[in-house]
Amino acid sequence: MKFNGLTKEEVQRSYQEHGNNALSSKETETFLSILIAAFDDPWIKVLLFGLALKTVINIACMINPSLGHADWIEVVSLIAAIGLSTGVASFSEWKRKRI
Repeated sequence: MKFNGLTKEEVQRSYQEHGNNALSSKETETFLSILIAAFDDPWIKVLLFGLALKTVINIACMINPSLGHADWIEVVSLIAAIGLSTGVASFSEWKRKRI
């Protein structure tokens, strides 16, 4: 028994009707895009607002010492909290999406 394939015309007609026979590729998110999206979290926005407010207060205290002492430890703590929170959440989501 001899099998014959499609003719060139049949191949062209099938390609026009159904497209190519390639598998669609899975679109993956990069770690950076997931990290940037993590900043949309409401609690991260609250921490960022607190960071900005504390930074402005510290700068004002440095310019005018009569306002009080500039406490940069709180600024560093807020930066660490934001970095750890977004970093861990982003890494966890990135790792989950890779599977």
